[in-house]
Order: sequence, then C-alpha cells, then structure tokens
Amino acid sequence: MVKVKEQILRELQQNIGNPISGQDLADRYGVSRNAIWKAVNSLKSEGYPLLSDRKRGYYLRESSDIVSEDSIRSELPDDMFFADGSCRIRICLFREIDSTNLEAQRMITDGFSGTALIIGERQTQGRGHNGSGFYSPASTGLYMTLLLPLNLILTKFQLVSRAAAVAAVEAVRELTGRSLQIRKVNDLYDGSHKIGGILCEATSTDLESGKLQEVCIGIGLNLTTSIFPEKTPVQYASIGGGCTRSQLAANITARLMHTDFEHPDGFLQKYKEYHLSEEGNPE
Repeated sequence: MVKVKEQILRELQQNIGNPISGQDLADRYGVSRNAIWKAVNSLKSEGYPLLSDRKRGYYLRESSDIVSEDSIRSELPDDMFFADGSCRIRICLFREIDSTNLEAQRMITDGFSGTALIIGERQTQGRGHNGSGFYSPASTGLYMTLLLPLNLILTKFQLVSRAAAVAAVEAVRELTGRSLQIRKVNDLYDGSHKIGGILCEATSTDLESGKLQEVCIGIGLNLTTSIFPEKTPVQYASIGGGCTRSQLAANITARLMHTDFEHPDGFLQKYKEYHLSEEGNPE
C-alpha cells in the first residue's frame, strides 16, 4: 500500500491539474482498481488535497502545494547531485514532528554524518530564541532545518545565522518579489509584521581544534498562514504565496550550500543592507 500511495502521489504531482483515471493508474502500476481507490482514500485521510471526477479521474488542484522529495529535487541546481544522479542531500519529510532542529540533533546522535534537509508539514514544538515557541500550523508555512557539516571556528558561529538570514531574504525576493528585512540577529520582517525566524544550533564541536563539526540551521517562514495565536508580543503576517514550499526550501538550501563561510565579507555586506535597527531603520 505504501509504495502504491507514493507512486500515485508522485504521478499526480507531476500532472497537477490534469485528472488521471483510476484504471490508467491501475494498469500503470499493475494493481487493482480497488487498490488505487484505497490508496487515494488513504492519501485524503492524511490531508492531501486530492479531488476526483467520476468521468476523468483523480487530480490535484493547480494551487496545491505538496512538499515531496521529488518536488524538492526538481528545484535544486545540478551541482547538488553526484555524477550518478543521486542527491548530495538527504531529504527527510515528516507529516508532523516536534521540531526539525530536534530531529537533526537526533540524527547526529544516531550516527548520521553528511548534509540533510529536514522538513515538517507541522511542528508541535517549533522553537525560537530564548525558549520562545514558533507557531507551526500544518501546510501553511515552511519549517525546515538544514543539517550542514562545517569546519568552522566556534567564535565564528554567528556567521551561520547571518548567512541563513541573507539566504532566506534573497530566496523570498527571487521567488515572490517580496523584500523582507532582518531584525535583531535573525528575525525576518515585512514592515512591522514578523514573517519568520531562524534558529541555528551547534550539534558537535571538536574540543581539541575548537571547531564546529555540524550545525542545525532552522528556518521557519509563514507562507499562507492566516490565523495566528492571540496575545503575542509581536504582530505576525505571511508572505502570501507566490511560490511553493519546495521551491523555497530548495532555493534556501542551495544558497547556504554555496556560502563560503571562510570568506564571509560578501554575505555580511548583504546582511548589513537587509538589517534594520531597533528603530526600524537600515543600519
């Protein structure tokens, strides 16, 4: 059943807006019409916005924004792949997770070494700075962590947050035309409204060399969220669409993997341009 569901979802994603009959799907994957029906209903129960037309078949709305490994890989540049076509990044997707940063830390504890992109459709314990929470409702925001191996002196750790802020601002501007600003170290704003934030955490340090080995770069962005918790210390808003979450995740990931942390002058200059003082003025 799991494999059939994945095949159907991939097929519908590749043909968004175009119905495919149940019989065609059954013939293509060598299963019964009943198996297709069960798989479609299972996907619907998991929250996927599948529609059906008795005469034409199953399809996804053109406005559907479903994050999948295929949709992310299709947005990554060629240099994110090895010669054999495999991706340089492990992509880990969750329908629900406590925190993508916490999952990255668990992966390190379990022995994972390498680069990983972790995305949750919903976070139950989304985190911000100083113990604050990050509201992460299902399917309306991008909640991602890039687990990135680095060989960076501990005293330069703050460079990671600044690079991540620049990557997020430039990815949003390229894909949607919206110009965000950076406040404090890594809060992302559109005018007076907070759009998202960044939480970077070091997962391991070589005490002998004093260098970071891996970092968790957590980024949360409100894309289409329209309802926010009441009585919050800041006003929240959303980007308002204009791109898919897969496009945004892939764009930010590629920018960070192309960042030269040993020669930070380029992105630090951009950080200064995008950063606002507490009074709301460019610094």
